[in-house]
Amino acid sequence: MDELELVYNDIILEHYQNPYNKKSLEKFNFKEEGQNPLCGDQITLFLLVENNKIEDISFQGQGCSISIASSSILTSMIKGLSVKDALNLTEKSIEYIKTGKNNSNDTNDPIFSIFKDSDILAFSNIHKFPVRIKCALLSWITLKNILEKISST
Repeated sequence: MDELELVYNDIILEHYQNPYNKKSLEKFNFKEEGQNPLCGDQITLFLLVENNKIEDISFQGQGCSISIASSSILTSMIKGLSVKDALNLTEKSIEYIKTGKNNSNDTNDPIFSIFKDSDILAFSNIHKFPVRIKCALLSWITLKNILEKISST
């Protein structure tokens, strides 16, 4: 294992052991449950959206280190974004987890800087382990479902 993979493993372990925003929100207006029946991972996302902006986000649930770390990373990346930007970032993150490639090269795009400066880069090799991809995607797909519902209203 090279040095970069060790750093990424440390990031995933840190998010698993000390996850960001793992709590129920007292005030929220969107809630969605997601589960991976193959491994038993399950999460619930809570969002407070006001004026088309994600004011707060949290999650509850149980799962493997990949699933919990991904949920923690998601909440740290999404908070404060508009629904449109959050959906854009979510779609890019899902693609990144599936392929290990970031197809956004526009350095003027605010989503690009959020992405490149986040801990999601720890999942750069997860696509090589198909059984683990679903663990990493669980919270992102759950969030995408919420954001698409918001966008369609």
